[in-house]
Amino acid sequence: MKNLLLLLLVLSAQPILGQAEKTERPVEPTIYDVDSEDAQMNEAIKKSRITFGEFLVAFRSKNPSQRNFSVKMPFATEYGAEHIWLTNMEIKDEKLFGVVDNLPQSVNTVRLGDVVEIDSEKITDWFYIDNEKLIGGLTIRLLRDRMSKSDKKRFDRTFGATID
Repeated sequence: MKNLLLLLLVLSAQPILGQAEKTERPVEPTIYDVDSEDAQMNEAIKKSRITFGEFLVAFRSKNPSQRNFSVKMPFATEYGAEHIWLTNMEIKDEKLFGVVDNLPQSVNTVRLGDVVEIDSEKITDWFYIDNEKLIGGLTIRLLRDRMSKSDKKRFDRTFGATID
């Protein structure tokens, strides 16, 4: 999964003017600091929650053309929340679990590799790859749309799937 570049998202109460501030980390995904009042981001999160059933249907289908099922959930920090991708999904006793796939920046309640129960009411994004196309990933799409031309080009080269 580390071959697939993912974006980590930090929502904070601190207002950010213009483009989201970013923290680039070697070997780990770039972190984008987004204002918790960002209307477009909050709409993307809301849509992700509403459409989460689509993710579950695809995950349960075991379709061989689909891969990299991932869910993003918030974890509390001192200044808001850090949104971390969970991968390697598994259903146990009718509950969905995922593995923390990013090294947390500010969160100390979970660590890279921890198994976490996914609360569908708290998810902030989901995605999977189907025939090399990104399905879902609404916050990824929004952050990508906000990137400079050069950052977008670099992201597209390394992401590992086509984004329509």
